[in-house]
Amino acid sequence: MLCVACFFGGRYWDEAIKISRAQPKPVAIPRSTTLTSLHLLAGSSATVSTKLMHNRLLVADPTIVSIVPNTPTTFTVTARRAGSTEITIWDAASEKTVTYAVSVD
Repeated sequence: MLCVACFFGGRYWDEAIKISRAQPKPVAIPRSTTLTSLHLLAGSSATVSTKLMHNRLLVADPTIVSIVPNTPTTFTVTARRAGSTEITIWDAASEKTVTYAVSVD
């Protein structure tokens, strides 16, 4: 449909070529992201202490692990079943993030 419209519009042909040849822009990953690994056994739990004053916690797959914030700098991770997921925390002041790659056996 774009080609038909450009054919009849004529004067927009160059713009249609530019749009069709445009390369997608790469997505920039923030430099403030840190990746840390955490390994747990199913049914166990661990308390994680960070230097960040977190204001938000996110688990990618809550069927594998659950998290409970204890203080502004600590949280408890409970392993529910085997698998792997990620936990992301955001710093309240600087908007830095830390991502934990969690594997459960």
